[in-house]
Amino acid sequence: MKPTNPNDLLRCHVTGAIERGEAEAIAGKPVPQKETMNKKTLRQMEREIRALLISLKREIGDEYRCSDDPEDNIPGMLVTVATNDGITWSYQTGDNSYSGGCYSCRHWSLICLYRRSNCTELAASAVDELAGLVEESKHYETV
Repeated sequence: MKPTNPNDLLRCHVTGAIERGEAEAIAGKPVPQKETMNKKTLRQMEREIRALLISLKREIGDEYRCSDDPEDNIPGMLVTVATNDGITWSYQTGDNSYSGGCYSCRHWSLICLYRRSNCTELAASAVDELAGLVEESKHYETV
């Protein structure tokens, strides 16, 4: 059934133009491009993860441990950051009993966060790892 509402008609036209790969969906307006992983998106992700780690560092209790190792006696927190595309990401702390924010993502990076950790270095390392995993997965994707 063809829409009669002008907004719905426009939405159908634009969607069709995008699906057909047309350069313009509306005269003079370029079709919006899907954002892809690049240096800018990775720097943004790194800044956001750094801010998260700084915030989480304040929450590390004396009884928190980064691992289950009985010899681990330094207060710390295990933080998992994850992405599918290198643009959007999620995180979780601890094991989250299979309900954390990372379970829907394909690529994970684990961070042991301690009170004296350098959050800038940890964020950069995690983003490098995630970017590498995203790039590597492109070689295995089929069309």
